[in-house]
Amino acid sequence: MSRVQLINVNVTTENRKAILNQIHGAFGAVPNMFRAVANSPAALKSM
Repeated sequence: MSRVQLINVNVTTENRKAILNQIHGAFGAVPNMFRAVANSPAALKSM
């Protein structure tokens, strides 16, 4: 069974990083659910 890779917040594209930084501001951290969804920037943006 394959696993979903969690995106490293510090090593990612600027587009993803901007969205993940907004999430960090709202929650105080980036939950793993958002790091997993970040594999698809379109899905991450829709959240």
